[in-house]
Amino acid sequence: MKDIEQLKSLWKSLFGDTEAFISLFFHEVVCEENIRVLEEKGRILSALYMLPYPFRIWNQEVTASYISGAGTLPEAQGRGLMRRLLIDSFKEMVHRQIPLSILIPAEPWLYGFYEKSGYATVFSYNQQVYPPKEQRLGEDALVVEKYSISDLGDSFLQKREDLMGACFSYFDQRLRERNACILHSYTNFRTIVHDYAISDGKIWVALNNEHIPVGIIFTVPAGGSSFVAKELVADSEEVKEVLLRTALNHYHASSGIYRTVVSNASSEEGQTIPFGMARIIDANKILSMWAAVNPERRMIIHLSDPLLTNNNGSYCIESGKCYKTTNNKGIQTERNYSFQKGIINKQSDTKTGGDGTPCNCHSKADNEAFEVLTMDIGQLAHFLIYPEHPFMSLMFD
Repeated sequence: MKDIEQLKSLWKSLFGDTEAFISLFFHEVVCEENIRVLEEKGRILSALYMLPYPFRIWNQEVTASYISGAGTLPEAQGRGLMRRLLIDSFKEMVHRQIPLSILIPAEPWLYGFYEKSGYATVFSYNQQVYPPKEQRLGEDALVVEKYSISDLGDSFLQKREDLMGACFSYFDQRLRERNACILHSYTNFRTIVHDYAISDGKIWVALNNEHIPVGIIFTVPAGGSSFVAKELVADSEEVKEVLLRTALNHYHASSGIYRTVVSNASSEEGQTIPFGMARIIDANKILSMWAAVNPERRMIIHLSDPLLTNNNGSYCIESGKCYKTTNNKGIQTERNYSFQKGIINKQSDTKTGGDGTPCNCHSKADNEAFEVLTMDIGQLAHFLIYPEHPFMSLMFD
């Protein structure tokens, strides 16, 4: 049995969160089986928490393990304890057949720290300023009477369970429209609402005349009577405007900022902010998912992973399938480049995957060529996941 009170004390000393938030986290968010610690003579020196979340990408879903609350006592830092915990957690993910790990570094310098353990920066968001400089905020700018605005606070959660369910269903639907995104269960959504209620955050839902949700905004106060909208989904620009104006009025602010999904097709201009990282735990699983939605791609990927050696080897992608082989005989390509494309011709021999599965990726005509990439596990995450513009929604960060 983990010493929960000692873990709470460690969290408080490292992150300075309120007692209310810490209590919420340990009672409603994390269970004991997802707590990983290193201790010495009964004293916990380092800890992290593995929180399972559904991750939707390529129109498929897998379970991702979100690393939260990773920290080490100041006097125990510099001994490699957190790296040991991460490796331990990776092995546990392999055991549980969880193919992906994600996290949000608490400080900018930590991006480099986590890269050494195979993570890559793949999550980002566009930061927009509201209102735009050219926009005048006259009272006739909004058609407020079309919508009613409800505050999803604790009292709302307790009194309107029916509408809370409708809000979750709406929010979940909008998240699933994105190319890649972390999803939430109904229980987790309720916990997030409770967290905002006890942590000075505000959540508003816009309801149409039929009392159906058409937009939700999640905000926290920022310096100078401003605000940050960590998440905003809306059926139209008009609804988005109503929700942002609601936040502006509540915080008595002259401006605020809100986050939007990065998109090549977006017409909005804003600053792109790196946000979160991903670490592939099961390369064969992730590559098979990617191959299934890219049946036209014909590739060989030479992959290295110093921490999870089961990922090491060559992967052949063809006709929507991925085959792994550790037998590279007959594959003629330079191995001293990384993240670059090369071309090789197919050979006539048939290879066998590491699990005995035939890999016929060299059995067709010699003039049919493959793309060849040589990369490490972090570069693989960037190559596969980053182009999808994944978004981390409402994580415990």
